[in-house]
Order: sequence, then structure tokens, then C-alpha cells
Amino acid sequence: MSADAQSFAGSQSCRECHERFYQLWSTSFHGLAMQPYSDALAKEKLAPQKEDLVIDGIRYRAEVGEGQGWVLETGPEGTKKFPIAHALGGKNVFYFLTPLEKGRLQTLPVAYDVKKGEWLNMAASGIRHFPGERRPEEPFNWKEWPYTFNTACYGCHVSQLSSNYDPQTDTYHTTWAEPGINCETCHGPSAAHNAIARVTPKGQPLPDLKIISTKTMTRDQRNDLCASCHAKATAPLISNYTPGDRFFDHLRIPS
Repeated sequence: MSADAQSFAGSQSCRECHERFYQLWSTSFHGLAMQPYSDALAKEKLAPQKEDLVIDGIRYRAEVGEGQGWVLETGPEGTKKFPIAHALGGKNVFYFLTPLEKGRLQTLPVAYDVKKGEWLNMAASGIRHFPGERRPEEPFNWKEWPYTFNTACYGCHVSQLSSNYDPQTDTYHTTWAEPGINCETCHGPSAAHNAIARVTPKGQPLPDLKIISTKTMTRDQRNDLCASCHAKATAPLISNYTPGDRFFDHLRIPS
């Protein structure tokens, strides 16, 4: 967003006046679009992986019992352990992120089908459709760029993100205000709104909302706002998309 970081107050600040909405949001799939991996999440949402998944001759197993939280990769060079740092999604599928070199957060090769209670090959459907060094119809390997969180799925799973990519060192120092999609993603920065709300007598309407109200948006504006994440494979043209702006002034849908 175009506003500076100090104008964002965070979703916790909304609880002072909007506790009910905060509770509805914080437990929703928007609020939990990304969350830190934990024993509690594993116990409540995940089942143990019964058999290794074999991908390109390499065996993968997610170990998510109490005190665990990693994916084992076993191949000709031995076994490597990739810690699970974050979980994405959860409505239909949970995807998991692990830290790699140069600040990358990479989507792990095994994902969890919530409906079936089964582990699956995350990258199996990610088929390349353009000529290159490999066969065009071969799936991307999970360590390749389409599954790097910092460049692909980041914008719709965390709030107020800065990728902080350094092209000279090919390194990321990515930061975000909150995991998940917070209130300010759709309503804009709330510090000014909070300030005027605190000095307005209780029960009185605010003289100026100082925030973006989705109620006053046109249908096209609401569609553009939702499409910024829900249109398939959107790509930014310029940064700082603000709720209410035109979708195609900021984003495109790759052909």
C-alpha cells in the first residue's frame, strides 16, 4: 500500500470497538491465510503421513507429531530435514513453507488435502508449458522459482509485505506486518481512524471515518478488490495496490 508503515495500526487495534468482527475475522480463512506452524495446528488439522511420497525418485515424508514439524527428503545423497515454518491455506489444502538459502521461503513438496485427510505431491499439477532446458510438459521441481513464497504466493497470504529483494546478491529480506489477510488489507491503514474514534463520544457517528469503507464501494470496486487475490495468477504491474483502485491499473492476469 502507498501509506507509510506508521499509518498501519494492526488488526489488534480494531478489537477496541469491533470485538465481534475481530473474532469472526481472526478465525476465518482470510485471517488464517498463513499461520506459524505449531503442535496445536498439527494436532487439530493434520493426520500422520502413512507412506512416503516418491517424487522424481526422491522420498518425502512429513513428520508432524508432537515436538516434530519437518519434511524428510531421502535420496542418493542421504536424508535432509526441512523444518516447517508456516502453513498456508487450510480450506481445501494446507501448503507448508520452509526457509532456504538467501532468505527464500519455499513451498515444501508435500501438502495436505483437508477433505480427504491425505498427503499429496504439491508440485504435481505445476506443469511447465513453455520450451526450455527440460521437457515442456514436465512438472516444476519444488525448489524452483514458481514455488518461492517471496516471489509467487506472498501477496495474498500475509499483510503489508515488503519482499526487500536485492538483485545484486539475489537475496530476500522479506518482512510483513501480520500473517494472514488483516483488516487493513481491505480497509486501508487504520491509525488515523483509531485516533478519531477514541476522541468521539461513544455512540456518536465518526465525523470522518479516515478509513476505506467497502460499503461505499461500487460493485466494480469490490470485484477489483477481491480479484487482486482471487483472480488466478495475478501479476503486479506496479506496487501499492489500494482498495478502491482499478484492478488493471495495478495488476494483470498472465496469458
